[in-house]
This record gives sequence, C-alpha cells and structure tokens, in this order.
Amino acid sequence: MNTTIYHIDKNERLKIGSILDTNRTQLFGFGDKCIFAMKKKGVTLPQPGKERAPDELLSTLHPIVLREYLLETMRLERKIPVSRLKCMFACESIESAQALGKRMELSSGLPIYRAQTDGLISPHDMTWLDHDFGGPPYSQRSTHYAHYWEGKRTDEGQNQGPASRPSLMELIVQGRIEIVELAGRTVPPPSE
Repeated sequence: MNTTIYHIDKNERLKIGSILDTNRTQLFGFGDKCIFAMKKKGVTLPQPGKERAPDELLSTLHPIVLREYLLETMRLERKIPVSRLKCMFACESIESAQALGKRMELSSGLPIYRAQTDGLISPHDMTWLDHDFGGPPYSQRSTHYAHYWEGKRTDEGQNQGPASRPSLMELIVQGRIEIVELAGRTVPPPSE
C-alpha cells in the first residue's frame, strides 16, 4: 500500500518522477555527512552489544553529529528498524512540512514535494531533539531520546518536552520513494 508523504527538498535536486531507495543510497548526504564527521574525529559508528565511544571523544563532535551518534546508539540498543542515518525525512501533510521548514529556519521558497512510498514509515516528535543539553554526561539525554524513539509527543499526557514549542512530527521513511508532484514551497521563518 502506498502512503503519501511530504518532503522538503533542501538541496533542490529532486524532480517529479524521481525514484529514491534508501536501501541503496544515503540519499541527500545527511547520514554520510554525520558518519564522515564521526570518523574524522576517530569515532566509529556504534555496534550492537559494544561499548559506545567515551564521553571525552564524543565531546569533540559537533552537537548535531553527537546527537545523531547517541540516537543511533539508542536505536541499536532498542532494536528499532529505522535509522536516521539512512532515511528520508518527511511529514504527513503540506502544513506540517511548512511548519518544519519554519522550525528549522530554512530559506523560503524551497520545494515541498508530495511523494508516495510503500516503505517503512516511523513517526517521531522532533521536539524531543530541540533541547540543548550542553556537554557530558550524555546520559541526561536518554529520557528525551527514548521518548523520541517511542513516538511519544511532547504535548500529550505527562510528557515533559522542551518548553515553548508544540509537538512537530517528522516521518523517518526507509524504502522506495517516488516523487509525485510539487505540493508547495517553504514559507519564510518568523525572523524574515
């Protein structure tokens, strides 16, 4: 069964009719860039059942690369099938994609494509990832990252996500994806 998703093309490389397969490529380079940055600092990707890199070494990573390393470590420990390092990020609606563009402070006018996939889709509240924890110990991030992987929303029940931001769900999509049509464009972030 094909599911409709919406994807912001930050690199403006996609075309209607493009077929992507996350099982064959790292797509737009996000995963490749993170892995390259880890290796450059001597940090290898986490492996199931093995110790993660020491905090001293992790503290040399850029905050986004560090976040992805810790998320990948938790994903492997919990045997979650989707990886942020080998996926397409998408949204459930054009409105969510536009909200994502604003949250990420992307340039206005970037294409948002409607796509179809029969692949694996895993929804997660990206608001759990907004919190700035500073340096070590990195264990303080565990609760937020666990809530992220469990698909919990920051604005429901007893969850205590980063204050002042509503939940914003992103879809981690793995598998075959077809770009169907241009659905819209990003809108200016609040600061523009």
